[in-house]
This record gives sequence, C-alpha cells and structure tokens, in this order.
Amino acid sequence: MHTPSHSSGSSSAVVESFLREAKRPQRAACSGDLADCLPVLRRLLAQRVFTGVTLPQLRRRQGLVQRKHTLQLLALEAGYSCWAECRRALETLPAERAEQYHLASRYAGYPNHWFSSLQEAKAFASQHGGYPLAYGRQGVVVPASYYRY
Repeated sequence: MHTPSHSSGSSSAVVESFLREAKRPQRAACSGDLADCLPVLRRLLAQRVFTGVTLPQLRRRQGLVQRKHTLQLLALEAGYSCWAECRRALETLPAERAEQYHLASRYAGYPNHWFSSLQEAKAFASQHGGYPLAYGRQGVVVPASYYRY
C-alpha cells in the first residue's frame, strides 16, 4: 500500500471518511429492523450520547438520532471526548496516521481485536500476528491480509 506524503488532503480525506462513516450507524439507528437499529442504539446509550432515556424509549423515538449523534459516537469510540476534538485531531494527522485511520475505519470492525492503547495492540500482534493500528487513543489489530505495505 502506498503511503502518501503529509498533506492537508490526506487529513481532510480522513475527516470526510468519518463524516461518511457516520451515515451508516445513523441509517441503522433509524431502521425499522431491530437487528439493524438495536446495536447502534445500545452503542449510543453505552457511550452516553443520549442520557436519561432507556433503550425502549430511544427505540420508540429513534428518529431523534441525527448525524451529530453518530459523529459523537464515533469520536467517543475512537477515544476522544467529543466530535470537535476528534475533528481537530484528524485535521492535523500526519499522512501515515491518516492512512491508518482510513484502514481502521474501513476494515477494523468486528471481529478484530481492540485494545486500550497502541502499545497493547503491538504486544498482541507480536504474539498472534496481524498489523497494529492506532485509532485515537486506542489500538486495533487487523489481519495482515488487510494491510498491504
């Protein structure tokens, strides 16, 4: 995989990727299919994007879920306190880290291994294989087949 040099284009591409990625859980949260909406609604509640509401209450009012909520969710899951902090960090990423965010957002869902830090991810990868990536303050190990040098 080619790693481009540092440019604002690569960082803005990561921000655009996050914006696009936020559409998926928003659509799922508003879906009539319980298999689609419940996992996202649970994530929103677990990350305290919505407070003072139960899962059944949020399900009945699932139309309240907006893109700002799913952006907040993605930012929290990436280790940031809010979307604004996450966006600022993404906009200043060096090209190599921007590429890692792209890979992580594209390939690193389930069933990959997530860790509290990149250091923990590196330790796991050295024993079990895979490629460790930083994702906010967290680390994830994606299968080596997903990452091409």
